[in-house]
Amino acid sequence: MSSTMNMLPASNKIAVAVVCLASIMFLIRGLKEGNDTGHRSRKLFVLTGLVGLIWVALELCSFFYGTSLRRSREVALAFFFTRHLWGGILAGLLLRFLLKSKPLLAVSLTLLVVFNAFVIVRHLAWVTRFVYIGEGLFTGMFLASLFLLWLDLSTKSSHQ
Repeated sequence: MSSTMNMLPASNKIAVAVVCLASIMFLIRGLKEGNDTGHRSRKLFVLTGLVGLIWVALELCSFFYGTSLRRSREVALAFFFTRHLWGGILAGLLLRFLLKSKPLLAVSLTLLVVFNAFVIVRHLAWVTRFVYIGEGLFTGMFLASLFLLWLDLSTKSSHQ
């Protein structure tokens, strides 16, 4: 009798393991007692770690309960959207370590608009799962970049 984890592709196992370990490392770094980093960056590390662990939990739920989730089309689509929304939020938080908030907002909004235009022009609305995955991912990135821009602006206004 094989378990569900044995049926997963190796790439999924590796991705889940890497994100889980990285999330734990982000949490540890953010929760350390030392004040070697600023208060805002500590919050960002903790938030990224928590969002990463939420994404890992949703991925594991999809692996273990995938067949029962697919019994109802609406539940499956809502779950896929939610899972990819959290994945997009995680991607947006991770990209913040490479980009500043305003370029990240511009990139995420551009990706969201281009994806929607692509779906409309190519008449792909019938591929519901594809649309839900893309919408969740790019909307999550957009929401994360909006939050990070708000956090940057509130931090700047409190220092003035």
